[in-house]
Amino acid sequence: LCAIIETHPTPPPWALPQHQCLLLSGTGKTTIGKYSQFEHIWSQTSATWTPHISALADGEPCLVVSGLTFRYKAKGGFALGPVDLVVKCGQIVPLVGPNGAGKTTLLRLIGQFLQPDEGTLSVRGWDGCRHAPPDARQRHQWAKQVLYNFQNPDDQIYLGTVAEELAVAAQATGVETRDIKSRIRVVATAFGLYELLSARPFDLPRPKRRLMTIASCLIAHPPLILLDEPTVGLDLIEKTRLIEAILSYSAAGGTAVIITHDHDVLRIWSSTALCLRDGLINCHDH
Repeated sequence: LCAIIETHPTPPPWALPQHQCLLLSGTGKTTIGKYSQFEHIWSQTSATWTPHISALADGEPCLVVSGLTFRYKAKGGFALGPVDLVVKCGQIVPLVGPNGAGKTTLLRLIGQFLQPDEGTLSVRGWDGCRHAPPDARQRHQWAKQVLYNFQNPDDQIYLGTVAEELAVAAQATGVETRDIKSRIRVVATAFGLYELLSARPFDLPRPKRRLMTIASCLIAHPPLILLDEPTVGLDLIEKTRLIEAILSYSAAGGTAVIITHDHDVLRIWSSTALCLRDGLINCHDH
């Protein structure tokens, strides 16, 4: 029997209910069972990673998308939209649908990596179309509102160590210099990367590189994050760390739109999901 013993700062559900665990009690008795069996005896403690996100009033929209359309220029290119969407502050919104439905295209439009043909989008009142950057200063301002995590983590790695990757993400989004070291320590610990801060990112396994790039988004405490299939390749422990981090981020008022095909994790994050088919949001899956 091989058991991995961890402590978790938040109560269940932080792992999939069908997975088994060992419960070590104060009396010395050890019980094996499923996570869901032990929820009634779990006591909540404060989370080790608690982001501080400037709050809006309860129920205020974080992301508003109206009549958004986009077509790739190649002949017969894929067309997205029109898309209408309102996401409130603190929501976790999974985005599901078949491959080629337009999920990544929609996230790239929100993240300002693509510019829409028509329509509007705003994050916390900041007009993403009117401030569409070619201007680097406006890109910097947009990054303070919304950060995008690529499906391929290697697309956003370019520095020599994990610590440098986290530090430059914090600097680029306006984190005070005096706060950067403490933020690195806390977010690296939350993602199981603290012992790897001096490691070269491309020497790490791909799942660790994925967690590092997600941590580099969350270190800035942005109001909105966009994650493109963040659980791909993660083992149970890595996935658990990600689940906890996103739940803590949401509890602090952060908003997330997450592309995922992992329906077990989807059910932990949200009771509903947006379904995108053929470029249109045409259902809300439960």
